[in-house]
Amino acid sequence: MRVVITRAASILYPDGMNSFVSELAVAFMKRGHDCHLVSGCGTTKDLYSRFRYLFDLDAMPTIHFLKRGFFRSRLEQVGCWLVLGSNLLSRLSPHFIIMNGIVPAIYRGFKVVVGHGLREGGNFPRAQKFYNLLMYRQADQIVATSPRIREELVNELNAKNVSIIPSGLDTSRYNFKPLEEREKLVLHVGTSTIKNLHTTLRAFKLVKQKVPMAKLYVVGGSDRNMNHHNANKIRYLGTVSKKRLKSLYSRARVTSAPLLVNTFSCSALESFASGTPVVGSHTVPALEDNVNGLKIGQPRDHLALAKHITTVLEDDELWTLMSKNALKTVKQFDSKVIVDKYVKLYRYLEDESCAHN
Repeated sequence: MRVVITRAASILYPDGMNSFVSELAVAFMKRGHDCHLVSGCGTTKDLYSRFRYLFDLDAMPTIHFLKRGFFRSRLEQVGCWLVLGSNLLSRLSPHFIIMNGIVPAIYRGFKVVVGHGLREGGNFPRAQKFYNLLMYRQADQIVATSPRIREELVNELNAKNVSIIPSGLDTSRYNFKPLEEREKLVLHVGTSTIKNLHTTLRAFKLVKQKVPMAKLYVVGGSDRNMNHHNANKIRYLGTVSKKRLKSLYSRARVTSAPLLVNTFSCSALESFASGTPVVGSHTVPALEDNVNGLKIGQPRDHLALAKHITTVLEDDELWTLMSKNALKTVKQFDSKVIVDKYVKLYRYLEDESCAHN
């Protein structure tokens, strides 16, 4: 089967959606499928070395760009996908298209749109809602990455035919280290608005009062502005390679994830794959309170976040239990399991089409 996985914007950006896209593509390839990635924009300079740096893959899918550089506006993105995207899909002739970021590409093959969360940065403008209402109707099936996102799609867009298939990752490529090899390290991954770094920073000031040896590493953001230390043992790393990020997960004692909106947190899965508990908000799928981490009631509650992070840093017995449970949790999100769910969905759409013809 020939599969095309699309990213509406650039695939050369180290966010959770692109981590999901790259992992899914490789999983399809390992299952013997012909898989292509189509990126709305980007650059072909050192393409595959950059891609490998960002996502640490053991196989490399074929990557196509519609536009070099970056889109100057949403209107340009829409027009590019409508014309160039439709032409490219016609040339590739895929059996199955998995869209990440809804785009108006015209093609008769089976199309699935993956809903990663409607509210970017906590906002949902009326124009964006109207656009989504139109675009989601072109899909043969909508996939939500969590029950909360499915509920959001149904309530906000009155979406029909919404399945739930979570994001996934190759769990075999993550490393576990026992407690005695860990540091009193808190890891926060991502600096976009929805990652809510501000609350982690406020919480860490209180954590330091209880655990003076504690350190906070922040991954993401501009390398030029963030690659430094400060006096409070906070280190801003900027963008790092996926290989280094995996090493950080296995060194850390806890990951802080006070997400503001419903989105499937790849950083939480990566943390679990390393046996690292997560302290986060109720918006983090797969996070179970007192099982594989600890939950706070409200994403901006820095007092609760500080209290729970301190608990994970100091309670060795609780950490050991949650670490074991984290490793168990992530098995259901292994990319081999996830790709089989997509193949099953394709077979379902194929059968439904035959039944109606």
